Amino acid sequence: MGLSLWLDDRRTAPWGYDLHARTYEECVALFEQHGDEIECVSLDHDLAEEHYEPEPTGYTPAPPLDRSKYKTKTGYAVVEWMVARGFWPRDVRVHSLSRRGAEDMLSLLKRTAPPHVSVRRVKPTEV
Repeated sequence: MGLSLWLDDRRTAPWGYDLHARTYEECVALFEQHGDEIECVSLDHDLAEEHYEPEPTGYTPAPPLDRSKYKTKTGYAVVEWMVARGFWPRDVRVHSLSRRGAEDMLSLLKRTAPPHVSVRRVKPTEV
């Protein structure tokens, strides 16, 4: 059985997760250290205080997130790293409470993940 990696700056890793990263840099370092041993990863989008923005309400579409203003990388940057390197654990989950961040991450994952990779959105309590 392979390793499971949890990326989240605030929530502790639930039972069953072997590795816990709180930042983009920690997550990438664990990917590089453990490579193909990682079979499952669960990703959060907001990884620093600057990422926590109020979610839009109402009936108008939310504007896209402007990640260029952030000094700290988000979980979306982790997904970009995975895509660029062709690094694909067999089970990729997005547990972020940021609706826009999660939608962006899932969209990129679903467009680029190989067919054998399971990509899904989960609640942080359902991982």
